[in-house]
Amino acid sequence: MKNVDFGRCASGICMAAAMLAGCGGSQPPIGALGAMPQTSALATSVGRGKSWMRPNPYDQDLLYVATDPEAVFVYGYPKAEPHGTLGYFESPGPECSDKSGDVFVSTAQGLLEFAHDGASPIATLNTRGACSADPVKAKLAVCSGTAVSVFFHSAEHGWLLPRNYAAAFNVYNCGYDNKGNLFVDGVDKSNGFQFAELAAKGKSFMAITLNQNIQGPGQIQWDGRNIAIEDSAASPSVLYRFSISGSTGQEVGSTVLTGATMVAQFWIHRKKVVGSDGYDMVGIWDYPDGGSPVDTISVSSPYGVTVSVAPH
Repeated sequence: MKNVDFGRCASGICMAAAMLAGCGGSQPPIGALGAMPQTSALATSVGRGKSWMRPNPYDQDLLYVATDPEAVFVYGYPKAEPHGTLGYFESPGPECSDKSGDVFVSTAQGLLEFAHDGASPIATLNTRGACSADPVKAKLAVCSGTAVSVFFHSAEHGWLLPRNYAAAFNVYNCGYDNKGNLFVDGVDKSNGFQFAELAAKGKSFMAITLNQNIQGPGQIQWDGRNIAIEDSAASPSVLYRFSISGSTGQEVGSTVLTGATMVAQFWIHRKKVVGSDGYDMVGIWDYPDGGSPVDTISVSSPYGVTVSVAPH
């Protein structure tokens, strides 16, 4: 285990608050504004501490770990050596990255976009929540409460005003597949698990029935072949893989993350999966085999995780 202690929250209250913020239950409505261009004044206002990055040959993938309450720590991947710090921000939570290596971090100040290996945000979206980048088109989905906002990026104008889609339940997580279909999960008014799809050319969500019972909605991600969904209520944590056809999802396998008891977010990259577990550990497991972690990083109160792929 790599002992990299960045400070601990005084009690479990901080982690619980961060998880609620990430899930969308206590978040404000989606803002009406799009992105603002990054300036030095914005960089100063969103972070109270100084960001730094080690010199990088720019051909290394990077692991970003958002922690409660203020910082995002960056590691080389997959060796997990400390590479830098972004921050400090108020309540950093869920993260995602796109195919160009840009990283998006949900904070109380908004959804911040960083270039791969960049120390300052290049744009800020006036919203927050779990996010997912469309691998087909320049789109970013952000879920918060019963609203899912899809932002479109223009080479000339940057991030444009979003299109908002209403869900029939409280959405916690979202994830695109390789064809631009967006999947979301969450809970209804009775706290029952719900799963739905917004087709790439669709205008509304369609409910999907899964043949595997999931107690708690967790991260959603396309793994290259199937949709992976975490059961956040399982201990040890489990990722189920589903083949989606129409309005049904058939389980085709599962990955048990041995040693993980409360994964806030996972991220699949090549043949590994990274997960932020509980209060003091980020684990790296073989995927889809699972089992015991092949490496761990000691981090206080980790939450969001994502791997930024080095641009080539």
